[in-house]
Amino acid sequence: MKPLLATRKIRCKSPRDPLWMALADTAQLNQAVGNNPLESEPINSNTSARHLVSTRLYGLRMLYEEQPFQWNRPEQLSITRVFRNGPASQYTYQHHLTELPEGGSQVVLQIKILPRWSFLWLFLWVNTYFIANRLSKQVREIDANLQHGDNPFAGLTPPTTNPQAHARSKDALLSQLQNADLKAGQQLAQLVAEGTEVEVNRIRPYEIADHWKISRPTMVSVCLQAVVSGMLDLNWDIICPSCRTVATQVGTLSELKDQAHCQLCDISINVDLDRAVEATFRPSAAVRKLENRPYCIGGPFRTPHVVAQTTLPANGTAQLPVPSEQGRYRLFVRGGPSASIDVTPEGPNEVALEAGEALLPGEICVAPQGSILVHDRLNQERHVKLEHLKWASLATTAHYISTVSSFRRLFSAEVLQPGLRVKVTRAALVFTDLTGSAAMYSRLGDATAYRFVQEHFAALEAVITSHDGSIVKTIGDAIMAVFAEERTAVLATIAMQKSFTEFASSRTETGEVKLCVGMNAGPCYLVNANKILDYFGQTVNIANRLQCQSAGGQIILPEEIYDCAQQNGWFKGATVTEHFAANLKGLSNPLPAIRLVLDEHSAH
Repeated sequence: MKPLLATRKIRCKSPRDPLWMALADTAQLNQAVGNNPLESEPINSNTSARHLVSTRLYGLRMLYEEQPFQWNRPEQLSITRVFRNGPASQYTYQHHLTELPEGGSQVVLQIKILPRWSFLWLFLWVNTYFIANRLSKQVREIDANLQHGDNPFAGLTPPTTNPQAHARSKDALLSQLQNADLKAGQQLAQLVAEGTEVEVNRIRPYEIADHWKISRPTMVSVCLQAVVSGMLDLNWDIICPSCRTVATQVGTLSELKDQAHCQLCDISINVDLDRAVEATFRPSAAVRKLENRPYCIGGPFRTPHVVAQTTLPANGTAQLPVPSEQGRYRLFVRGGPSASIDVTPEGPNEVALEAGEALLPGEICVAPQGSILVHDRLNQERHVKLEHLKWASLATTAHYISTVSSFRRLFSAEVLQPGLRVKVTRAALVFTDLTGSAAMYSRLGDATAYRFVQEHFAALEAVITSHDGSIVKTIGDAIMAVFAEERTAVLATIAMQKSFTEFASSRTETGEVKLCVGMNAGPCYLVNANKILDYFGQTVNIANRLQCQSAGGQIILPEEIYDCAQQNGWFKGATVTEHFAANLKGLSNPLPAIRLVLDEHSAH
């Protein structure tokens, strides 16, 4: 049966790139044109479809298989839906954007509907006509908003905010913030009250921090405090390493499993806290009610690192355009096969790969604006996509959150389920201890010496917190601290020695008590130990045993970390006194290590 076609051409004043970004946000676009929210469930079919979607259309409850979106950023987007019931058997929407020589852009919209029965042709034609007009009108509104510097979907739907609950939570939040953080708190409160549903349904602290030009650590701390104040809820999203969308979401760390699955990419996900788990926030239900059902379950707006995506037919060939930007890319086929793509002028204009259990060849070069051909060898219809590897991550990882002191202070109940070990690819661990503390207890008595130890804990905690680290635990006179970055850990060790020197110099009655510091970085595991988030593994053991190599007033760290720190200028205020081989329990060979002390001018 002949399909129905409706085409609209819209001339816009806005450049193509911002128009593309707006139209790629298909969730807000669908909501803006009056579509109903969706419900979806995973399916496995002989086609590339991975979700069965339910929504209301034509006044009926409709079921359709959602095909993976196809696009070429920033030019073309295509969506196909195969209906299981209702008057239409298939719906295809696409838009194409071109830059105009005189400035601005042209957007060409096309809707194609295949009727299930011929007697419904007129009914579907009328509906197709009105849908095309609504989309055309929305494109013009988006263009006008962009011209005025507004949100492309400004005024989409009025927020359903409870004014009284919002005011209470805002007052509670601002009362707990320092002066320097008040601006971030006020902006966050305004976003919760006035932002679009898409903006507030999944608040990412790094994303809004960069947009508002606020430091990321500040924004994270403000969001955590907003949870305590009743403004936000904290969620943990398990992120697919390929599409980087949410595979599943849990409300507490105790609900995490060691593996998850991405339905779209059809791959298993190892739950690493610094790669696979992201902390996100949304308004609490008391403050603002949100539509729990999405308006779209795919699209380029959700996957900004994917520059092109298309369907690979069973035993057929798919063609992907190569972007003009040079660099490293990855070609991924559903199920896991992937290949490394180097876009360079030295490459050929066209390359071909075979997609079986693996993508072959595994590494290729191709020229900018060339093309990539992918041939299926498994007789399976799948989607294939080209991903930019250098896309900056805006994820506030669970590992980073676990190193934030305010998280450990405010959310001490957030621990993993007993027995679960969650891998952290790289963490920086610092251990400290005191020399001469036993003699100090004998000389001064328990009460005075104990007070000295507690005050030294407070002094070091202030340094650790100011360097974006957190105390994991204290053991006797010792501290175990964790940092998300090696840079901040190295800087913290020097600042800790300096702070302790100043602290101890004013307490001459304590005698020759000195601080020992050891530091290491590498892979480890996060576990629930005695109802706290604790770390264990060889990296942790080495950090602790390096601290034992300190004679007091010294910092000990592996030579590998020292070399990196030296190249990046992290050692201001400290001097190397010795390169040595540390014989550590548990290591078959000595570990090359560095002994550092404060510069004389830094120690006073």
